This record gives sequence, structure tokens and C-alpha cells, in this order.
Amino acid sequence: MVSLVAFVKTLIGAKAPTHYHAQTSKGSTCHANPVIEAIVTQTIAPGRRGQVKCQGSWWTARSVQGLTLLPGKVVYVISRQNITLYVEPAFIDSMQGR
Repeated sequence: MVSLVAFVKTLIGAKAPTHYHAQTSKGSTCHANPVIEAIVTQTIAPGRRGQVKCQGSWWTARSVQGLTLLPGKVVYVISRQNITLYVEPAFIDSMQGR
């Protein structure tokens, strides 16, 4: 059985096949880092926690954009703090022409 620490290191260090995006804490794009996709499984409301399924596991998640994210939506994992993933909706990239 894989430890949680090892899994998180794998999760954050994993490479996504085609999506590259990185943000500083102010939200500006800085350099290319792989982005990990997840699927919302419980609604993530502004300022509230929800849940996502990422690489076969369920994680507590929060929106970095302050948007409501509904179950079934694809999101990108931007960062992790302890056992909470911070996500943004996948449609942000298409809106910015990525």
C-alpha cells in the first residue's frame, strides 16, 4: 500500500500529457508546469470546500477563482495545502486562448 505522502508527491509531480499552466499566488502565468486534471464530485462553492476525484482518489478541494464548480466539471489542480487541492475550472484555459 502506498503512503499518503508518497501518493501526494506522485500527484503533484505527475506530468499531464498536454496541458501546461502555472500561476504565482497573484494569478499570473510564470512558467510551464504540468497541470493535473480532476473531476468535481461534490459542489465546490465560493469560500467552501467540496470534493474532486483525482488520479483515482477523492480529495477535499477549494476553488481558487471563487466560482461555484458543479459535479462532473473538469478542473485543474493548481496547488495543494495539506490534504486540500486548490483547483480552477478547465474552461479558463479555453477562454484565455490556450
